[in-house]
Amino acid sequence: MTIEVATTEETYHSPELSESDRQAAKKEELWIMVTPLESVEIYCLRCRAKTGSQNVEQVTLKNGRPALRAVCTVCGTGKYRIG
Repeated sequence: MTIEVATTEETYHSPELSESDRQAAKKEELWIMVTPLESVEIYCLRCRAKTGSQNVEQVTLKNGRPALRAVCTVCGTGKYRIG
């Protein structure tokens, strides 16, 4: 069983998991991200709005927190979504 950690509102438990696996994941607060990473809108500081993202990748910050690193499709600035 492979479970990715995510804490965004676009998450839910995968239907292909058994009921016992779902309960274990719920207890441990582990979630499966089902949103394609390329369709995630992240707030851009330069555009001052939520914009589309390209080259999205999941990274772990120095302090251990998960984050998404991407490039703004409008202005080309690098941006992060933490958590």
